[in-house]
Amino acid sequence: MQNPSSAQNKNVHTTILKGIRDLLTQIPQKASNQQLNAAMSKLEEMLAPARKDLDEGIQSLQAHAKWDTFTIAFYGETNAGKSTTIETLRIVLGEETKNQSRQKFREVQNRDGLSMSALTSLQIQISDSKNQLKQLPGQVEEQKALLEAEANRRSAQVEQLRARIAELKANASFFQKLINLFRKLPEEKQLPADEQQLANMKQAHEATCMQLDAKFDQSQKTLLQLQEKFDRAITALANLAPWSDGQIVGTGRSDFTINTQAYRFQVGGQHFELLDVPGIEGKEAKVMDSIMGAVKSAHAVFYVTGKAAAPQTGDPSSPGTLEKIREHLGDQTEVWSIFNKRITNPMQLEKTELLTDDEKESLKVLDDTMSKHLGEQYRGCISFSAQPAFLATADCLVPMSDMDGNRAKFLKKMSAQDVLTQSGMAQFVGWLTQSMVSGSEKRIRAANIKKITTKVHNAAQALLAEQRDVLEPLCQDIQV
Repeated sequence: MQNPSSAQNKNVHTTILKGIRDLLTQIPQKASNQQLNAAMSKLEEMLAPARKDLDEGIQSLQAHAKWDTFTIAFYGETNAGKSTTIETLRIVLGEETKNQSRQKFREVQNRDGLSMSALTSLQIQISDSKNQLKQLPGQVEEQKALLEAEANRRSAQVEQLRARIAELKANASFFQKLINLFRKLPEEKQLPADEQQLANMKQAHEATCMQLDAKFDQSQKTLLQLQEKFDRAITALANLAPWSDGQIVGTGRSDFTINTQAYRFQVGGQHFELLDVPGIEGKEAKVMDSIMGAVKSAHAVFYVTGKAAAPQTGDPSSPGTLEKIREHLGDQTEVWSIFNKRITNPMQLEKTELLTDDEKESLKVLDDTMSKHLGEQYRGCISFSAQPAFLATADCLVPMSDMDGNRAKFLKKMSAQDVLTQSGMAQFVGWLTQSMVSGSEKRIRAANIKKITTKVHNAAQALLAEQRDVLEPLCQDIQV
């Protein structure tokens, strides 16, 4: 059941709209004085667009307003790391849809045998099989040569025995020849056994050669099977991609994030929502509605930048980042800067401090500039490096992908927890889930009311300018 205060909050836009409309209807429609009638007509003409803009503005705020969940928009430069930061938080804080995709990733991985260890094992088997195939032909030929040499030696021995028998018979005396008719020479008795032994040897050698050829053929077949299995696994890696960590992370292409995406969290009893907002430096016409819808919904904004420097100003024909921030975030109650330091090498995390002295000084200038243009609603700057933190936590990555290789590079140097600490992400997560999202009910109301009052104030200022430039001269004409 919705509590009364929540329902009352949601009616605040309607109440204010009604009050403004009631106020405007009190303007007299007709007067006896012709000049006064002209002034009233001029006033109505002047008020019509202002009233329309105010009505549409408050209605838009009402459409985007969130009253039940503290909402933080990650807003800022294109490719500054907004999505990388949010993806890391989704993993670390166990955001529901992220948990579901990671579970699906592991199911597919286990089903298809697509773990890094399984793929590495296949690669090792393929490598061993290739090495064996390289060596086998030489080994086979060497073995065949040995067998042939042994057979030739045995054949020569048989031939020598035959020649000896022939020689003995040819040189025998008449009496010995008579004896040989009834009794075989010892060499003749030995010859059949040697011939049979030679035949058996040749048969055995032939069988051995067939086995060696079969072994070579089997090795080729095994290598082909292993290669086909590996190729199938590599093809099947595409089945992992839709569920892998980092799907929302940009590739460096401008306007990777087109539509604002919301992610809901519940940590320690605190409910909050993070908005991944398109960058403000791409093709803004294509994403402006999404950007403005997000900042209208948000109760706090993180301005994310990849540079330790104050946002740049532009010119009337081409507004700079600072002008955009002032225009987009001028009605916010809480704006924080996030300096997302770009780190691609684990050696950069081995330093004592994340920031250099020069970066610290530059961020002071950033704070001063933001405070000057946003006033007390600006709360300060937070620094971390999102990319190493993401790699440390993202254990559902497509094996052998670039991301997987980069992750291995960092974890070879230090543990995942050490990467989170050295990158500053562990400290940011602690702050975000504790003090940043505490006392959210009052802050939600304050943020939504601030947007309405800013809209009314801006309309009032415009009307005051019209009063000065249009109505006051009319009044003077009437008095004259």
